[in-house]
Amino acid sequence: EHWLDQCMERETVDSSYSIPLLEGKISSHRDLNAAYQNIYSWARRDGHKLMEFLRKPIGKKALPATFLIGSRYVKESLEGLYDEINLIEEQWNKRRVFLHQSLHLRQYQEEAEKVLSWISRTGNRFLATGSSIGREGAEAKRLITKHDAFEPETEAIYKLGNQLFAKAEELAASKDCNKEKIDREAASLKEKVHDFATRLD
Repeated sequence: EHWLDQCMERETVDSSYSIPLLEGKISSHRDLNAAYQNIYSWARRDGHKLMEFLRKPIGKKALPATFLIGSRYVKESLEGLYDEINLIEEQWNKRRVFLHQSLHLRQYQEEAEKVLSWISRTGNRFLATGSSIGREGAEAKRLITKHDAFEPETEAIYKLGNQLFAKAEELAASKDCNKEKIDREAASLKEKVHDFATRLD
């Protein structure tokens, strides 16, 4: 029951969850699988040995009734254990998918944050200070130089944004991310990039 509870845990993963934290949870979840598989293998092996012993005649005498009852009890216990381990395995796989999807989403969010951070800092600062027309020749030259330096940065950010839009589609199609969540992240990013591009033009 303790293993089942652990496998069924579905915590809310938000921006407070770091990538190393999620990687640690994935590692712990993998260890959990190894633990219950080892215990199950041990119980199944010993259970079958006990069944064989209980069903083995003692000399020429017939098997005692208690041995037959015991053998049936062990068999039923093994069948119950098999059902339980299948349930644990099913829930373990669901949590494994959940954790991996959460990790991919956080990795995507961190990449998207690079774009959003650049827009909110460098991009918006340029729009606030670099849109005026220089009255003096030196001022005009300074603005042109500033614009020329800004342009490749903008192109690099647009390129990263486009890569992230494509990545979101891949993650949704492969189910490496929850489709609804990754689509929402991509739509928010696309809206902010488009808004910046409109103001820049």
